[in-house]
Amino acid sequence: MVNRALPRLHGLLEIADPYLLIDIGGATTDIHYSRDLVRDNLVTESAYDRMVFKKLGVYKSRESLVYSARNNEYVFELLGHLGVTENILDERSDTATRVLMQLAIFLVLFKMSRYHSEYIELELERLNSILFTGGISKVLSDEEIETVVRFFYRKILRYHRPPATVVDRDYAIWTLGLLSTSEEKERA
Repeated sequence: MVNRALPRLHGLLEIADPYLLIDIGGATTDIHYSRDLVRDNLVTESAYDRMVFKKLGVYKSRESLVYSARNNEYVFELLGHLGVTENILDERSDTATRVLMQLAIFLVLFKMSRYHSEYIELELERLNSILFTGGISKVLSDEEIETVVRFFYRKILRYHRPPATVVDRDYAIWTLGLLSTSEEKERA
């Protein structure tokens, strides 16, 4: 549903192209991105694409998320930046859930950057906006999200101007995707 809304988001939210949408939930973390952020010249019908990270969910994939976090060389520095120790990864609390969501943001950005070769590399330096939706919008504050984005851009990309963050707290993107799907069915 979310991907169907992407071409129509400009009228809904204050975003600037190019943008990336990160949907963090309990089972997966999905990213939706504009094809112009991909260096490879891939031919596709859609101007937007999606990648699902099945092992970066906060609840159902918790163990995989913790495993990925423990195996990333920058996560322990990020945990220190967030004011917690690695022991938080073993806890089951509201604070631990918040930190796991922050780690999911960091890990998905890292996996899509030029520093990780297993996935499509996005030109993250070109982003003007990062949108967040899903369960994260009900758990993390704007500041908790922005802290991770700033850390990633400064520490990993060595970029001092991170993109603007926009949080969809009312599931407006998902609703717009549903409307787009209904309109497509009516035309068919």
